[in-house]
Amino acid sequence: MPWMINEIKNVKGMTLVEVMAALVLLALLAVTLLSVFSTTGSWINGAGKKTAAVRYAGNIIEIIRANSGDLNQISLPYRAEDGDAVDNDINDGTFNFKLDPLQEPFKASAARGMKAILTINRHNDMVYYREGDNNGDGIPEINGADVPFSPDLYAVRVKIEWTEAGHDREFEISTIMGAR
Repeated sequence: MPWMINEIKNVKGMTLVEVMAALVLLALLAVTLLSVFSTTGSWINGAGKKTAAVRYAGNIIEIIRANSGDLNQISLPYRAEDGDAVDNDINDGTFNFKLDPLQEPFKASAARGMKAILTINRHNDMVYYREGDNNGDGIPEINGADVPFSPDLYAVRVKIEWTEAGHDREFEISTIMGAR
């Protein structure tokens, strides 16, 4: 039994320097992990904003698609620069726009802090056919065969703008649709 007491006396603990070095390493590891979490949080926030912009633009496109019969009533080009379709109050939660000047405006649910700009132009489907109208019947041709297309095609473009962390961001979606 006395030999055990001598062994216990010879066991040495950690020195203060070793404890301090371990604490410094632990602090560096903690700071690194916290910065990773902070960066990840900003990425998640940015992805959430972009998702809101995609939903907002898609909502506007779907309202236009559902009311595409009114596209024949608007004066083209329908541009934001003319004041036709710009959401100037970005904090009210709605975007109001008209396709038919005689009807009430459509209201799209808007993400707060995001500005929508809507542009509609007539789409010329002839640009896709290299041969054009060779026989003069007004219908484009491919390999000598007529290729009918809708004369009432519209190019619709929705641009969403917002500011995030001091930087201007934007998302744009465009489609071609026919008037019903």
